[in-house]
Amino acid sequence: MAKECKGCGKCCMTTDHVDVHDEDLKKWKGTFLESHAMINEMDDFGAEPELRKVIAKLIKKHLPDHKPIEYKCPFIIILKGFYGCFLHTTFKPKMCRDFNSGSKHAKEFCSCPA
Repeated sequence: MAKECKGCGKCCMTTDHVDVHDEDLKKWKGTFLESHAMINEMDDFGAEPELRKVIAKLIKKHLPDHKPIEYKCPFIIILKGFYGCFLHTTFKPKMCRDFNSGSKHAKEFCSCPA
């Protein structure tokens, strides 16, 4: 059973991309995420510089004070001292939604404190 996420950001800071699943593509249909996911490797989405720039501009538009964290998940944001996902909850990738805070895998993957 997943424990409540503490918002430490360790899982998001451990990767520079997300794996894209068919379920994600269905949710992203008609958005900028779909067009980028379709032309890029599905298992390395978000790592390419062009998409990172597009995401950074979008985040800056909605969160003017946010400073992008280079070389980490491009969707990670910091709000009031906690890490979060810019895509949460509507467009958050399946890989991230399925991540179980506090699980054995989480503790091995990123030293999750949950």
